[in-house]
Amino acid sequence: MTIDPGTIEELLTLVRRAYPGWTGFGDDRFQRDEIAAKRSAAARASELLGWNALQLLMSNRRHDEIIERFDRIGRATSLLHARVPGGDLGFLHRPDLPIEGLCEALIQLLYGAEPSPVRLEGYLSFARGHRLPNRWAFPSLFLFLLHPESEMFVKPTVMLRALDLLGLASIWREQPDPGAYAAIIRIGAELLERLGEHGARDMIDVQSLLHVAVLEAAGERRKAGPKETPVRYWKISPGEDGWQWEESRRGSFIGVGWELFGDISRMTRAQFDDRYREIVRSFPDLLSRPGWSKRGAGQLWRFAHIRRGDVVVANRGTTEVLGVGRVAGPYYFVPGQPNGHRLPVIWTDAPRHVSGEGWRKTLLELEPDAFAVLAADPPEIVIAPITEYHAPEETPIVAEPPAPLPAYSIEECAEETGFAPEVLRRWIGAIERKGQGVIYGPPGTGKTYIAERLARHMAGGGDGFTQLLQLHSSYAYEDFVLGIRPRSRPEGGLDYPLVPGRFLQFCEEARSRAGRCVLVLDEINRANLSRVFGELMYLLEYRDAEVPLAGGLRFSIPGNVRIIGTMNTADRSIALVDHALRRRFAFLSLAPDYEILRRFHASRNTGYPVDRLVELIVRLNRAINDRHFEIGISYFLRTDLAAGIEDIWRMEIEPYLEEYFFDQPARMNEFRWDAVAESLA
Repeated sequence: MTIDPGTIEELLTLVRRAYPGWTGFGDDRFQRDEIAAKRSAAARASELLGWNALQLLMSNRRHDEIIERFDRIGRATSLLHARVPGGDLGFLHRPDLPIEGLCEALIQLLYGAEPSPVRLEGYLSFARGHRLPNRWAFPSLFLFLLHPESEMFVKPTVMLRALDLLGLASIWREQPDPGAYAAIIRIGAELLERLGEHGARDMIDVQSLLHVAVLEAAGERRKAGPKETPVRYWKISPGEDGWQWEESRRGSFIGVGWELFGDISRMTRAQFDDRYREIVRSFPDLLSRPGWSKRGAGQLWRFAHIRRGDVVVANRGTTEVLGVGRVAGPYYFVPGQPNGHRLPVIWTDAPRHVSGEGWRKTLLELEPDAFAVLAADPPEIVIAPITEYHAPEETPIVAEPPAPLPAYSIEECAEETGFAPEVLRRWIGAIERKGQGVIYGPPGTGKTYIAERLARHMAGGGDGFTQLLQLHSSYAYEDFVLGIRPRSRPEGGLDYPLVPGRFLQFCEEARSRAGRCVLVLDEINRANLSRVFGELMYLLEYRDAEVPLAGGLRFSIPGNVRIIGTMNTADRSIALVDHALRRRFAFLSLAPDYEILRRFHASRNTGYPVDRLVELIVRLNRAINDRHFEIGISYFLRTDLAAGIEDIWRMEIEPYLEEYFFDQPARMNEFRWDAVAESLA
């Protein structure tokens, strides 16, 4: 089953008609209207209906809570008919509900070992046997929210019209059918791959595009008109006891802390939660500090999603209002500044004393009636109209041209990395042939170390240079290629210049050089690569070509530029990387090489019993039984290993193993330091 390219272009035409100037799946309007709520629902579903959460509830026979969670997630979306008697969720409240069997059927639907169409048939069989509704929407919604990388939400009216637009209406079945569902997810997978160049990441993006195209084709979106968004009211403290109020008033902003998160503007809720867990693992003492619970950090997520036009009340303590203002733009982050997570606000000074029960929280949403009472308290509060605001100034990313590198031979590289010269030459040949390569492997195999030294060898001895860029989940096309950066004019107002991103800056510098210039993209798979690279995907394959960028710019990658990425396979499997990108890179596998460990300690006469250590690592990696998650050797490439191995094992390896063996406590105990120390003695 192959979708005609012209049909996909027709879908895109409908979307561009609904969103003039649509720039792809990262389009802010499209994200706001179609995608943001679904991603939020998926993150919430992952939290409440994840495998571990459901198993814990089942083991404690808390079946009522499981059903309540399904009901809560379903009602939190606009995708089901949830508030109509007899709607998609009504059966969950039947007094004769076979609750324990339903819980087991739902868990099997979401996490069973068989392919999802088979699991769907199992759930439908249970539903028919107990006279429960036999409908598409309910089971497909939860498959979609829990597995957005592969499963599709089937809302009958939308899906039938979508299949008709695709010329595939013949596969539709009015009643849920595993064969029809298998065909639908195959269609979704093909659309996902074909739409990758526009930034599609998963089935949430695909379903959203189909939804918009269907409405636009039927004329319903134009008839519906723009949605009115009600104003919401927020109490936000400008620092403890209002210490940042004067700075906030002068700078027209309100800010909150939790700076360790960094910029969260492009994070999904799941990525935000992952970042919270990462911070707590790194700084466990934070949990003892006020406000650093998961619920406290969740206030930052709410803060960053306050909308333009909402009203903010700045307070000091529980009895004093310092000012009231209207939010004038989106969230932004100022690194290195206290309360660096900020919203631009047009303030009106309105000091007064109030009785604010619960106002000790940093962030509190106020009911409209509560704000009306506050506003009616003389002197009258005047909410300023939304006007332009002064965005923070951008600082240049590259301050001065990088210096050329001295020659660095392949033999020197082999000596430092421990790899044979012929292996390194083969890798360099692959990178030269493709123009770019990715070094991938499990943690601790020295991927970044080797990438930097390969880059140094390739660029050394002439006027070439290297740079390293750390990618992350919030990295975007605007950071890497080209984006608009608001800047204030000296006379007032704003300019919106197009500012080149890191890769364009790198390439412009490379054009002035004759030697190889190598960009190392560390942790390349942590970013949404299709969105970061954009039209560069074409240039990676066709190095002699040129493409137009925004603002009339034309761009090509200089012939002397090479790219080396690193990929931790424990972070994300190589199989999940966009196929269009995979075929443009040479992939260089880096597995634990125990001979390098032996040679390192032998050449430096450390006296450490390496053979016993190698036996231990081999035994551990056999227990892990997944080459993507093996323990590498770089942890142990230290001349002071005898003095430091206990700390390395307890503080670096054990936390990793605790996460991997979370459901195998006996296996985990086998590799705790006390047991390991005996085998190394």
